[in-house]
Amino acid sequence: MKKERPEQQFLKECIADALLLLMKNKPWNSITITEITNLANVSRVTYYRNFKNKEDILIYKVSLLLDKWYKREKEYNYNRKEDICISLFTYLVTLQDILDAIIQSGLEHILLLSNYSIFEDCITLPISEQYSRYYHAMGLSGFILAWIKRGMKESPEEMGNILIQTIFKEASF
Repeated sequence: MKKERPEQQFLKECIADALLLLMKNKPWNSITITEITNLANVSRVTYYRNFKNKEDILIYKVSLLLDKWYKREKEYNYNRKEDICISLFTYLVTLQDILDAIIQSGLEHILLLSNYSIFEDCITLPISEQYSRYYHAMGLSGFILAWIKRGMKESPEEMGNILIQTIFKEASF
């Protein structure tokens, strides 16, 4: 994610949090920009300076949350590949309310678009590596989406192991 001034990031987070709060009580199509700006206590100018539409807000918020996890996790040196996967699914459990609201609003594509943000820095890599990263980002998004739609029934440990088994099965294909 690109670097922003702290004040701008704060305002964007206020807007995103207001939208998420509204999503708990209202259908997606019924939420207005006026309601979002009023609840966030920001002007419409601030809203439109930072976002094009409501979907843009969700992409920002989910990307921010995924980026937070990604930056934290790349500091660790995991002994097993399963451990980083388990860490991801454990983190996603903490976001269940947000993820459920997105799914219930029919906005699954937000998860796909948000996952791209982790790979923004890959544009300097060789083209084959860029495609590889996007391929894996989309596969991971689909994997996560299926888990959310199933009600997150499997534990993070189970999901980490299933993901690793899937990746290695695919690699031997």
